[in-house]
Amino acid sequence: MEIIGPIISATLSQTSNLHQMRLRTINPYAVPENCQPLRRTPLSQEFSFAYPHFKRDFDVLTTQCLALRRLDRKAQMFPVKVGIGSPNIGVNEMTTNRLIHVLTVCSIAETLCLPQNLNLNGFLAKSGAIVHDVSHTPWAHPGERSLDKVSMKYLGRHYLHSIGGVYLLDRIEGLGPQRQPFNLDMRVLEAIAFHDGEAPSGGFWRPSRKRTWGDFEADCSTKETNPKTILVPSTLEGLVVRFSDKIAFLPDDIETCIHLRLFGRKEIPQTMLGIYGPDIRQSLISDLIKTSKGKDYIAHSDEAARAINIIQDFFIEKVFKGYNGKIQDKLDELFETMFTILLQHLKEGNSDSPIAHYKNYMAIGNWEKLWDEEKVLYFIAGMTEEYFRDVFKMITAGTGQANLLRSLSDNRNKLNINRLTIGLENLPQGLDPR
Repeated sequence: MEIIGPIISATLSQTSNLHQMRLRTINPYAVPENCQPLRRTPLSQEFSFAYPHFKRDFDVLTTQCLALRRLDRKAQMFPVKVGIGSPNIGVNEMTTNRLIHVLTVCSIAETLCLPQNLNLNGFLAKSGAIVHDVSHTPWAHPGERSLDKVSMKYLGRHYLHSIGGVYLLDRIEGLGPQRQPFNLDMRVLEAIAFHDGEAPSGGFWRPSRKRTWGDFEADCSTKETNPKTILVPSTLEGLVVRFSDKIAFLPDDIETCIHLRLFGRKEIPQTMLGIYGPDIRQSLISDLIKTSKGKDYIAHSDEAARAINIIQDFFIEKVFKGYNGKIQDKLDELFETMFTILLQHLKEGNSDSPIAHYKNYMAIGNWEKLWDEEKVLYFIAGMTEEYFRDVFKMITAGTGQANLLRSLSDNRNKLNINRLTIGLENLPQGLDPR
């Protein structure tokens, strides 16, 4: 037992030397691991060199964030209800869900930040990447459009899943049994708020000015007022999240559509990126590293940016223009009905309503700070498609509104997969027109 102490001491000394070497060799444009924290309140304890600043945030999010755990039951493009004995068994293997997407974005961001690549702060990028879509609504972008209309009507501001993710992690969810706020570094929240992976490609993207908390909150409000406002994170790592999002969803969306026979592989435009999802992903990663390494910006080459836009235009023409507008109208009606009933429950103090239990998951003291309309908005945004169905059936039981779900099934889209027509029960498979 007497030799354990010296062994531990030597091990810690070696780890400390490696840590100091890492600090000396990191990209000068990166956020260093020993940077000044930008948190709402100082952490209650000091973290040693073995537990870097942003590693704490990554661990908190991956182990404590309930909304992250729900993403495995949220749609990426095609929500499919699958149960034992269902003819839909096997469909999910061909598509992807929101959790698989954020894990892919996180993996790409980590690859880009490796010392031999862009040499950036990997834990900062991964912390933003793993929860960048944490506040996506049920039914993906069609659902977000429906909730956005509700938000404009009742709150006078847009609902954006990016800004919604900031509110969720900064004001709503709590940490541990005491439900203390997550207290994340502002640079992690920036990466979530301004990821905008759907924005057009091209150009050199440099970090914005350094923000204070006041600046950050004002920019989030600006984005809610005008969603087309382009706002940029103040770090290269935040920009890595933005680019990793597109590098992740573009190849996956192609493979999903190929599997569901929405178009053939030979129909994909010929570009430098190739026509297979893995080839496209690797081409984009390699191109970004080659273009951005050692620079104070993140960018694709002009040729790669043009290829991305060509493929996106192809998606719009081949898939998204065929989106069934009647389905969007039905989703709009469902979301507004859900919102108005739950809002009424809150104002009446209905303790049996599902919304009454939402308080139990909030950070201590934050429930009272939100308007009732905000509580309902974020409650709905956090639902999975299945939970949305269950709550809707519960709160509309015995009313004429209960038929809304059934009426949607009459308008649902069907996909022919291996000669088997697959359709959702109750709700359609809405194509996701990004």
